[in-house]
Amino acid sequence: MILDNITVTFWFNKVEDIKNKINIFEQNLNQYFCGINSIGVPANIDPLFPRLNAISDGGHTKLNISMINFQLDTKFDAAYNSDYSKCFEYIKERIFKAYQLLTQKLGLKIIYVAIMASCEIENVNPVNTIQKSLLKENLNKSYSNIGVRYSEVVENKFYRNISLSSSKKVTISKKVTDNNELILPLIPLGKASIEENCIRVIYELNDKYSFDNNENYSLNEDVFSKMINRAEKEITNDILKLIRG
Repeated sequence: MILDNITVTFWFNKVEDIKNKINIFEQNLNQYFCGINSIGVPANIDPLFPRLNAISDGGHTKLNISMINFQLDTKFDAAYNSDYSKCFEYIKERIFKAYQLLTQKLGLKIIYVAIMASCEIENVNPVNTIQKSLLKENLNKSYSNIGVRYSEVVENKFYRNISLSSSKKVTISKKVTDNNELILPLIPLGKASIEENCIRVIYELNDKYSFDNNENYSLNEDVFSKMINRAEKEITNDILKLIRG
């Protein structure tokens, strides 16, 4: 199994002047980002739209900061994506630094956090595997793709969402048209070469259940540490157990 990327998003109450905090973000995250960009957007645009962003020197990690959230998204290359402990070590160093910046330097209350990971499991027949592993109903039709998604409450505190879907990587051999335009949706896949069949897994653990059910709830560092460790354990040890075959 390959751990393709991990995204961690902290949600907080609206900060109208978040762009004015750019120097604080730069000073505290300068070991990961050589500079942070201020995005010119209308003042009345959706508060979810990023106001600040940055990309790490190697291009692996992207930072987006809006009026209501702070998000780090890391895509792992071949040197990391099969070593889950190395992936989480990389994420933990940066995200705990971010947590301390938001709560201690900026004095924000984190109302909840979402930890999301995308994994890829090589599988010769992903449609058949998902059908037999996760669907009780006997589906006797010829499906080209299949997907399953479920959500559950964990420890009466967290939501855990997991989705699995069939996926394939293809190579298309096609001459470029006269105007040098290659428009993928208009290219027939009949002659495409399938390089790899796989199962795509999206895992998410968040504490919005606690936020939804406790009026004064806010995330603390102990709970966040428990969540990130749980996510690491479940991704490392449990995801493959969902797939039989």
